[in-house]
Amino acid sequence: MNDCSVLFIENNKIMVFTDDSNDLLCLFFEDEQRIISSQKQVDASPKVFRPYISGFDFDKDGPIKFMQSNVGTIKKRLAFLGIDNDYVRENFNTIVSGLLLELAAGNIIQGRLNKLAIGEQISLLQELDFNDWLGSTWGKVGTRSSQNLEIYESLNLDFLIKEPLGILYCILQKYDDDNDLIFDVTEQYYTDIDYSVKFDRRSDSNPFAYKDRFTIITEGNTDSSILNTCFSLIHPELKGYLTFFDFESTNLGGGTGNLANLVKAFIGLKITDEIIALFDNDTAAHEATIEFSKLNFPNNICVVYLPFDPNLSAYPCIGVNGIEFIQANGIAASIELFLGESCLSNENHNLYPIVLNGFSSKTNTYQGSLKEKAKVFAKFTSYLSSQDKERIVRDSDIDLIFKMISNIIRVRNNEVRRSRTSDLNYGYYFASLVAPGSVHIQFRNLNPTKQGDDQKEREIIEL
Repeated sequence: MNDCSVLFIENNKIMVFTDDSNDLLCLFFEDEQRIISSQKQVDASPKVFRPYISGFDFDKDGPIKFMQSNVGTIKKRLAFLGIDNDYVRENFNTIVSGLLLELAAGNIIQGRLNKLAIGEQISLLQELDFNDWLGSTWGKVGTRSSQNLEIYESLNLDFLIKEPLGILYCILQKYDDDNDLIFDVTEQYYTDIDYSVKFDRRSDSNPFAYKDRFTIITEGNTDSSILNTCFSLIHPELKGYLTFFDFESTNLGGGTGNLANLVKAFIGLKITDEIIALFDNDTAAHEATIEFSKLNFPNNICVVYLPFDPNLSAYPCIGVNGIEFIQANGIAASIELFLGESCLSNENHNLYPIVLNGFSSKTNTYQGSLKEKAKVFAKFTSYLSSQDKERIVRDSDIDLIFKMISNIIRVRNNEVRRSRTSDLNYGYYFASLVAPGSVHIQFRNLNPTKQGDDQKEREIIEL
């Protein structure tokens, strides 16, 4: 065994990490940890892993620890954290633009590009198409052909992506979702992994930190219970990324005003956890958050309302003239209204209506609320205990909320990555193929040495 962490997919050793940053750990959860402590257990280990651990001395070196998942699950987690085609394209464009600036300044780029003359290097980088690069370098089919594809392949331009998760995204494109994925972490952890520490990506020593733990605070225990349950049903592979505020064990009261006060308390306490305060999309929430515009919000606290739901654009409401159909978004949209017709319909298959409770002069709108919230929640609970709990997934609009939360996490992670790499300029994690289908990761800081105006030394940048 080498002093490194190794990632396997099917029968290939894919990525080798020789530093201790282990960014890939944010893609695994505690229940995916596996431990092999004897030779007998080797025979029951994943087939791809056996040749690598054959002959390991357990008495001398202790147990082997690895994380086990599959390609499809890791792809979903990468997307949830904001590592997708757009992110990789942005990294690609940043590196290419940086190299062109270096060449324009007269600096020499050594390495694979040095096989070409300076003019050829500039032409290649100017004409380099992202999709062609992705296809020729990582095995993903490009969207158009290029006369330079053979040159791209001969030069192996895999260094035009900054960091491990972006590299992993590229690699995974050519693998099927059901392919096994193994990440050996033995050399980094000689005792049981402390997951409360393992997932803290906030250290300033890690320039590519990922915010992978977000706490969702709602207007009360019922809201948290619904979201927590539905998230586990709809996205079980992502369940470790979100924590829902526990109202029940703290006996803390709910309501719009209490959530607003919690947010202000967290700001005052300078809480560093990543927090998303999720308000109903109703008049009371909009009124309670008016004063937030005067507060100095830190980057780690985000206040949002429930997303716009098209199915609530003409929802039944008890008005002065009987049942009317109104726009419930912005006036009366609570989490219960996202549960779908199965939960929102009475025995006559009519939707439980909302009622208007009063007029707000601050927002110039009426405040509405669902008339039979308790009955809706009881129906939701009954489905959970039945064979038909998947109906929640089929009928509800709850996933609109999770898509909004995912977008917030993506934006937040992109903010963090940009801010922490701003001083690195062209620093990046260098990926070199050490064998077919394998990548070796090594961080190199490519900041040019600052020279005085009278010094004309040319920087040599190794790729």
